[in-house]
Amino acid sequence: MAQAKIKSIQGNGSWDGQHGMLYKFVYTFEDGQEIEARHKTPEPPLAIGDTAEYEVRGSRNGLAWGSVRKPQDQAHRSNSGYNDNPERQRRIKVAWALGHAITQTAGDDWERIEELAGQYMTMFDRLLAKQ
Repeated sequence: MAQAKIKSIQGNGSWDGQHGMLYKFVYTFEDGQEIEARHKTPEPPLAIGDTAEYEVRGSRNGLAWGSVRKPQDQAHRSNSGYNDNPERQRRIKVAWALGHAITQTAGDDWERIEELAGQYMTMFDRLLAKQ
């Protein structure tokens, strides 16, 4: 994750998603990066001048989107075990792939589900390798 000071924040509408109403904000950072992030609150959780961590996860219509948050304490992050546990990450990836495969097949063809899940995991790994 990159870290930079926030130069400006602009509201960019809202989006009613599967996890409820999310509010969109476009953050501009002093390093020149501009990114749209969604938050659960109608006010941005950060302010102009704050240092934030951001991660670009894609782009839509020429605007980068991803996550923006307060910097996390490095000691806390490394002790959390979340990112440092390869088995946990593998299980998350398998659950994600299975969920999408079940959705694609309406959950009634287990051989096809297994085949699709394998393809999704391969694609996931290929896309990560390109970054």
